[in-house]
Amino acid sequence: LSPGDRVALPIPSGRTRAVSRTNARINAILNHAITWRLLGYWLAEGAASPANQIRLTFGPHETGFAEEAAAIARKVLDCPVHVSPTSTSLVVSFSDADFKIITAKFGTHAYNKHLPPLALATKRHFRAELVRGYFLGDGCPRANQGWSACTVSRSLAAGMQLLLASLEIPSVISVAARRSTKIVAGRLSTIRDRFTVASAHPLMGVLMGTSMTWPKKPCRTTCIPGYLLSPIKTIHSLPGAPLVYDLQVQTDESFVVPGACVHNCMIKDDLIDEKHRDSMALMSEAIDWHVLSKNLLDSLAT
Repeated sequence: LSPGDRVALPIPSGRTRAVSRTNARINAILNHAITWRLLGYWLAEGAASPANQIRLTFGPHETGFAEEAAAIARKVLDCPVHVSPTSTSLVVSFSDADFKIITAKFGTHAYNKHLPPLALATKRHFRAELVRGYFLGDGCPRANQGWSACTVSRSLAAGMQLLLASLEIPSVISVAARRSTKIVAGRLSTIRDRFTVASAHPLMGVLMGTSMTWPKKPCRTTCIPGYLLSPIKTIHSLPGAPLVYDLQVQTDESFVVPGACVHNCMIKDDLIDEKHRDSMALMSEAIDWHVLSKNLLDSLAT
């Protein structure tokens, strides 16, 4: 690999299946598009709470979002919903055992929130509503163009990038802040790494209901059928890296891991045993095989 090469991230696809085989109400709840908007708000503003209670904490200036979340909960769940203003926030709270089961699949705390398979394989307009709810809750329009959202969950950031890619919207993930310790409310607290998911693609503006602005420079990350292509900017060696294992698969040396298509650096026969590990003949064969593969891929690309 070298700078300028592209990494192929497979875009999840699949048919929507019933989430529960025993609870018809859960399936009915998830069959409403506005439920997915509420789940987006949950990813942005929700937190673990006792028993079956659901709590969404909005900023004091986010009255419209809090009222919308409360209205969705009343309509879909048909349960009492309370909007409680405090000195620093607006708290939307309600109790529903089935919805608590659903939210548990998305994580319980900010640091372990993620997108489960049911979110990546659901209907297209449901995925769009999930993105809207999340970016309205945790995101904001960028000063130049597009939208960005910040999270302490690396898994959620990666999942949101794949979710956007499934809507043909390329995005980038960057580190907003590194782990540190700070004095918060008179106590020494550990601040986790924070990650930003951002997209300046025109379709992002359409999805979020803002203006559709074409960027001045072409987006380096592009979408093709089935894949998100991200260019390699730089390559760094990691000092003191842990032991690396070579994974072998039958027939082909390409395989898929969560979030990426990868390829072994050696041919299958190169690791038959320790005796042949340093075989110059096998090394030469491996190099020739990869050169041939690269030339074939380059010819197909052109």
